[in-house]
Amino acid sequence: MKSEQEDSFQYLFSLIKSRRAIRSFSDRPIKDSDIHDIVEAAIWAPSASNMNARYFIVVRNRERITKIKAFSPGMFSNPSAMIVLCTDKNKAYEVGGELGVERASLMDIAVSTQNILLASWAKGIGTCPLASFNAQAISKILGLPEHIFPDLIVTMGYPSELPETPRRPDVEEVMFLEQFGRKETQG
Repeated sequence: MKSEQEDSFQYLFSLIKSRRAIRSFSDRPIKDSDIHDIVEAAIWAPSASNMNARYFIVVRNRERITKIKAFSPGMFSNPSAMIVLCTDKNKAYEVGGELGVERASLMDIAVSTQNILLASWAKGIGTCPLASFNAQAISKILGLPEHIFPDLIVTMGYPSELPETPRRPDVEEVMFLEQFGRKETQG
């Protein structure tokens, strides 16, 4: 008999394996409650030294999305919404110094993004993380103070098509034991 924990893992693993970068969205709007749940999932991601120097700007206004798209060469779609993940550089420095600003805050953005991607997919909402954008222009469009930096954009919407599953390496191709290149333990 399967345990509840095994069932939870299987469900999570199915989300991880089935999630794709969605670049083609329908016009269907995303419910406010779903956006709220997704941002809450992002907040519950780990934070280095519990610095919590992250902010999440939800953009749904069609005109503002169009402006952001003009400064985002990697955005090919017209999403229903987007979340711009930002770091408070002052707070990151206060908690972690240069390491907090340069590395730890990026880790926080990365793990928050993974939660956004999976929580969205669990609700049937497609996403695509986007790093190719003009940060200065996005800051101006969003009215960000100088110490708040836009690190990543996640476009969101209900998929109008699903891309094929790309090949992933087998675990045996990329996992080593104790040191690079070692496939089995010495014993």
